[in-house]
Amino acid sequence: MNSQICNKDITLANMNVWFGLDCRGIVKFGEYESSKIRAARFKNLTNGFKDLQPDVMGIQEANPLPEYVRKLSNALGYEAVWKVTNSGIKLMGFGIPRNFTAGNAILAQKGHRLKYLGRRRLSGMGLQTKYLSMHFRELRDVIAARVNIRGHSLIVFNTQIHYSVIWNTTWQKSLTVMIENYDIPPKAKENLLESIKKSNRRRQQEISRLIDFVKDITQKYKYPYVIMGDFNATAGSSEMAELVAELALLDTYAVKHPHKIGFTWDPGNNTNTGYDASPFWANGITPRDPLNEIEAHFDREMARRIDFIFLSYQFDPNMIKEADLIFTRPTNGLFASDHFGLQVVLKQLP
Repeated sequence: MNSQICNKDITLANMNVWFGLDCRGIVKFGEYESSKIRAARFKNLTNGFKDLQPDVMGIQEANPLPEYVRKLSNALGYEAVWKVTNSGIKLMGFGIPRNFTAGNAILAQKGHRLKYLGRRRLSGMGLQTKYLSMHFRELRDVIAARVNIRGHSLIVFNTQIHYSVIWNTTWQKSLTVMIENYDIPPKAKENLLESIKKSNRRRQQEISRLIDFVKDITQKYKYPYVIMGDFNATAGSSEMAELVAELALLDTYAVKHPHKIGFTWDPGNNTNTGYDASPFWANGITPRDPLNEIEAHFDREMARRIDFIFLSYQFDPNMIKEADLIFTRPTNGLFASDHFGLQVVLKQLP
């Protein structure tokens, strides 16, 4: 951060902490890194957050839950609420894939009276409860909590939206050429193109459901709010434009840096992006199928800002003191995640 943070400032942070799995397998998902490297990344994250000391933070891809968040909150001396989003087939924490029980969490400094408010499924089919899960495909959701900072209540929403190649005017021509170059039947090429478009429609639907959830929660709890998370979409996309317009949100990073993009997925600078961007699965041998190879190529080539902290209409832009990327440099040669995080410093709450 560029300036000294004073005691009266309120600091928000968001970070996709990356579970480091290829989400491929039955008994166990493929792992991109060893347990030793994973532990070192966690230590880097913990030490970084100890230095930053955000009042409130959201994390995505915490795995395994609840152990990951309990360990992080204990190390920081924070309170936490979380929900498992994806875990496969499990009863009381036992089942398959055995290395995958992932979700989102909201953490807050003790004394901020963190209270869980609710959750909503944004997409996907299947069962996902506290003690039992049964689903075979990806689920997406959003969680909400309330904090009270020096007498001011604030609602915090945290989400991770479905990933897909961004189908826009910038990329659709080159993606179409890529698909045409694959040595597969014409019908398979049509199906590939439709899969990409379908994923984009899914993300649009998730954003619409997120908007509905925010409206429902804020109708019940009439406080200012913040929406943070990994949206897997850029600021100029139609779904993000809908989110900002429908809720009259402030894009904190854009307010403070109107002429900078601020990549949070940055293959040119973050070496951890190379895992999901690899032509091979986690074992380093098995090549990806055409759709996943296109997604990997997209991740290799396109730096983008896909992680956001939005403020509700009750905030004035002048309340934003700073908005900057965090965890942008490696520690002991290791990046904390495959994403860069975001920290926002507010002068006050409404």
